[in-house]
Amino acid sequence: MERILFVAEDESKSPPPIQTVGTGGLMQARVGRERTRYDLFFTDKRIIAASLFSTADLSGWGPAAQFQTIAAGVKWKKMKAEKRSQFAGKTPDEILHLDQNSFELPYQYIQSAQVVKKLGGGKLIIHVNVGGRIDVVELPAPKNKLNDIQNILNMYMPGRVR
Repeated sequence: MERILFVAEDESKSPPPIQTVGTGGLMQARVGRERTRYDLFFTDKRIIAASLFSTADLSGWGPAAQFQTIAAGVKWKKMKAEKRSQFAGKTPDEILHLDQNSFELPYQYIQSAQVVKKLGGGKLIIHVNVGGRIDVVELPAPKNKLNDIQNILNMYMPGRVR
């Protein structure tokens, strides 16, 4: 049975950046480069990037609701808490399937991983084999959790972590 070993919770202070613009009397949202916020679940078999919030979630919302969410780093803590409450007591597969924007990176398909410490935080740069092609996945990670993350990756992917 797969076990969750460690969770690196997203520590961002606001949802992904979105810029609102008005055209023809209607408000529209433009999405920034970073579109989703994730909590990272490290299991004994894979990394699960569990979506806390995605700008794709805004597509069905009306302009007023979009603006409120965009303007509201105010509601951000509440939104994260609500989503995290859904993770509680769930298996890794259940967490993965709670949101269509979540995804998995099985260790067996990861060619290499790099843990990068930056001034304001950290990130993981992962090279993963997807159908014979190598894709690069970059995931923000809390700076204070990077040592734990590196230890887990070294344990389950020896020789593939920089």
